[in-house]
Amino acid sequence: MNYLDAILVIVVLLFIIISLYRNLVGPGFTFSIGVIFLGIVGILTPKEIMLGFANEQIAIILLLLMIGDMIRKTSLVAILFDRMFRKSRSYK
Repeated sequence: MNYLDAILVIVVLLFIIISLYRNLVGPGFTFSIGVIFLGIVGILTPKEIMLGFANEQIAIILLLLMIGDMIRKTSLVAILFDRMFRKSRSYK
């Protein structure tokens, strides 16, 4: 691994962190963009990419990120809390 590869990996990691923090695109899409970019520039081989997506732990993490994103977009938690704390008069 040369210096250019290391710089590209750092750039991808920064993109992932910023994208997740600022919610630029969904979490699953953010990680997919990072992996595809690393595959295009040749840092990851197609075999490594497929092995990564076939890893059960990675699949679970991506699914949890997507489920969390769906819950946040549908305001399910806000509706649930409104129903649970209907009689309260303040946030405290």
